[in-house]
Amino acid sequence: MLGRHRLIYGQGMGEKVALITDGRFSGATRGLCIGYVSPESFVGGPLALVKNGDRIRSTPAPAAWTL
Repeated sequence: MLGRHRLIYGQGMGEKVALITDGRFSGATRGLCIGYVSPESFVGGPLALVKNGDRIRSTPAPAAWTL
């Protein structure tokens, strides 16, 4: 995951995008990172509808995602 963070921050996008993954993170992460989302999409939740290129709006408080 650290390599992905470097790519995002290297392109100057670190404060503009979130990294969403089905993986876990180490203590070296920074910025908005949402991990381990696969169990939710596996059971048919809203994340199962997301396709490559879709825009997702995430708000931390109150916790909500909008596709």
